[in-house]
Amino acid sequence: MKTVTKRLGFLAKAGLIVSLLATGQQALAQGTTAGTTIDNTASISFSVNGVVQPVVASDTASFVVDRRVDFLVTVEDTTLETIAPTQTDLFLSFLVTNESNDTLDFDLVFRVLAASETFPGGTATGETMDNISIEVAQNAVGTSGGDATETPVRGANRSSIDDLPAEAQIRIHIYSDAPDTLTNGAIPAIELGATALDSAGAALSDDTAAADDPAALQNVFVNGTVTLEDADGFQVAAASLSATKGSEVIEDPFNGTTNPKAIPGAFVEYTFVVTNSDTGLASSVTISDTLDTSLVQLRDGAYDGGASNVDLGGGSYCNADTVATDGCTYDSGTGVLSIELGDLAGSGTQTVKFQVTVQ
Repeated sequence: MKTVTKRLGFLAKAGLIVSLLATGQQALAQGTTAGTTIDNTASISFSVNGVVQPVVASDTASFVVDRRVDFLVTVEDTTLETIAPTQTDLFLSFLVTNESNDTLDFDLVFRVLAASETFPGGTATGETMDNISIEVAQNAVGTSGGDATETPVRGANRSSIDDLPAEAQIRIHIYSDAPDTLTNGAIPAIELGATALDSAGAALSDDTAAADDPAALQNVFVNGTVTLEDADGFQVAAASLSATKGSEVIEDPFNGTTNPKAIPGAFVEYTFVVTNSDTGLASSVTISDTLDTSLVQLRDGAYDGGASNVDLGGGSYCNADTVATDGCTYDSGTGVLSIELGDLAGSGTQTVKFQVTVQ
């Protein structure tokens, strides 16, 4: 409450006009920086019998703007990323947003979610990733040198947030490697926890329920806590390949294509069926088959109107020779036939055929 240093009761009795003029008083902006001192002084002007009197000044009333401790920890993308065992340099991306009216520091920690713990992306299955570490971007989004796509660098050893300005946001990655023990369908998940500190790195007291002290910088915990968490995870999609191989006599020199037999000079067709029984992508799939060249030789011109000797299925062919221009090679001396299939999606199959001539 403002106080005036002179008593004016007798002036009121004289029918004087009194007006209060507020000086230095402005509407308090929501974003006024914590620790700012707001001073307020009132003045009184008046007249006696039409004569203007000296202005009377009040005492100066002061108070310190308190700190609104308000921030967010959020997962940048709650869609589970598909991974495979033994992959490295995987990361989960988080954002910390300082919605306070002051610059804050943050301590960061991670926690592996136990089996059956839920998080925005699903339900964890409890596996632990290898080599887990926290990395913070060099710059806050929207500040000088920062942008919305800046990626934290693994190995930069920035595992805490220093001096995040009010209304600023910064990106954090939790890096890890996938162990070879992960099974198909597993959901390993990791939680990021952030604890707010003042800009000097000191702990913040919760003064939310305390009486206001106009001379002190007090802290109001908007979220009811100084520590917040959010979690994200991976979806393991392993690949498991199997192959079946069968043979069929196509033609022989005496019977032709009618009930042919596997006699010398006959054409025998081998059929491979490669199956990925899991949901993960199998990459760089290659068939290698060693033929006994004393018994059989790869038949040229068996497919694609005589242009190719390997049928890759789905209307695709390759010509296996000594130069791997199309992913297929055959060495007639060693009998090694190599067929590159490329990627095979989860739950996918591919059928490959080639023919040999019986020696």
